[in-house]
Amino acid sequence: MSAIEKVGGNTATFLDKRVSSNKFLKKNLAKVFPDHWSFMLGEIALYSFIILLLTGTFLTFFYVPSVSDTTYHGVYAPLTGQRVSEAYASTLRLSFDVRGGLLMRQIHHWAALIFVAATVVHMFRIFFTGAFRKPRELNWVIGSTLALLAIVGGFLAPILISTGNGNHVALFGYYALLNAAVFGIAWIRPWRALNLLGFAFTFGIGTFWGTLSYRPELFASTEPFLLLFFAFYLLIPLLYALRQAPDRRDLIDGTLVFGTPLIAFALQVALLEHASVPLAWTALGAAVIYIALAALELRRWNLLLLGQSHALLALGFATLAVPLALSARSTSCTWAIEGAALIWFGLRQQRQLPRWIGYALQGAAACAFVIAYAPDHPDRAILNGQFFSALLIALSALASARHRRLAGS
Repeated sequence: MSAIEKVGGNTATFLDKRVSSNKFLKKNLAKVFPDHWSFMLGEIALYSFIILLLTGTFLTFFYVPSVSDTTYHGVYAPLTGQRVSEAYASTLRLSFDVRGGLLMRQIHHWAALIFVAATVVHMFRIFFTGAFRKPRELNWVIGSTLALLAIVGGFLAPILISTGNGNHVALFGYYALLNAAVFGIAWIRPWRALNLLGFAFTFGIGTFWGTLSYRPELFASTEPFLLLFFAFYLLIPLLYALRQAPDRRDLIDGTLVFGTPLIAFALQVALLEHASVPLAWTALGAAVIYIALAALELRRWNLLLLGQSHALLALGFATLAVPLALSARSTSCTWAIEGAALIWFGLRQQRQLPRWIGYALQGAAACAFVIAYAPDHPDRAILNGQFFSALLIALSALASARHRRLAGS
């Protein structure tokens, strides 16, 4: 044994006796160099990521992320003198002029592919072997965080690489695929954070695009995507409730239940440029959809809170459709009758919310009548539209008062 080996051995023995380094190293080196082949999947992903960082740093010094036009003058003869983007020209220089540049590009390319493949297979191994269960919950936290970051990156990718001249159909088609994946995951198991991320980015970026780039001639290619995204986030809260345990079926995702119709209808108003009649049909269609969902949820799936929420949204859209389609006088009459029906329903079911909505509707009906009052036949004291409208509002109020009196007795 040489003197160096002897000194090294004595030093290691000295440290091991005092800090128990042997036990620590044995435990942690087993993680770095595991004894089962399946654990190498995570190692491959880690090493690929390190290679990506190193080669990416090298490539950053030569790559120019610009879409500006330039004339290429380099050793690649077929493109000499051609107009190309600065990004493409820098890639050619990196490949043919920089020593080892093409090798670094290829290493970076294949490391990225291996990293993604190893990560996916590693996630499947963790899922199917239950490696995220107690006492390894940290695996689940890390994996969930990475998945959410991947979704965020997926939604931001077309924005980060956009030049401002892209096709909105390609953008929304790409988002449709991402939301289909979010919907598929919601079909399997509830994951509220993922649902909220998809909702926020889809409608947020859609609104941003509409503010900057929407024109009336793009309606035919934009409206189908709005309807598709509305359908996704209309059904995802339903899946969220259905996937809960039977004793937790009253849990609903209020952000999606009420946020989706609010934002989607606001975007529809912008697309239709405040056209009253088309918006009235839109509101009426939404009311029909929500009342059908409410009926299924209350009668078949026993989702009481979600069914009541959708019933209220159906009522709201039906109420909104009236002033969009009818005159102020007709609106006041319809609201008065609707309010009387809600008051009767609330008294019959002994529930306060429908009653108070009914009171509010009848008050709004009276206000709408007063604000829009304009005699259409001044020569007639009784046989005119204003008189019959006032009579209908008064009779609705009297009917409500009678139902309240009978309920109290």
